[in-house]
Amino acid sequence: MRVLIVEDTTDLAEAMAARLASAGMACDLAGNVAGAQDFLAVQGYDVVVLDINLPDGSGIDLLRDMRSHGNRVPVLMLTALFSVDDRVSALDLGADDYLVKPFDPDEMELQIKKIISSSISSGSKGL
Repeated sequence: MRVLIVEDTTDLAEAMAARLASAGMACDLAGNVAGAQDFLAVQGYDVVVLDINLPDGSGIDLLRDMRSHGNRVPVLMLTALFSVDDRVSALDLGADDYLVKPFDPDEMELQIKKIISSSISSGSKGL
């Protein structure tokens, strides 16, 4: 399984990658929208963990761009925004799930596994 983590807090991104690596997942890390776009242009993923607030733009805008170009890779939104409107907006744009910071690492891993499993069973992975 391959995961793209788009998170600008380096310590958090590295901790997430280490946790997922121990579960057998290979992770790429992008600290901003531009880096994520570069990874997405050359690599397929089983899931993208996408922060909303990034230094060079919004994860919501990246999600919107991905979906408008036909990229259907499952996306777990990761953010400090916790209002119902924020969650509904992200899910309405095509996010598969939403995790609010701070979060429990067990919950994050479980949600990612659930998203990947659901994607595989429905045959909707990736582009």
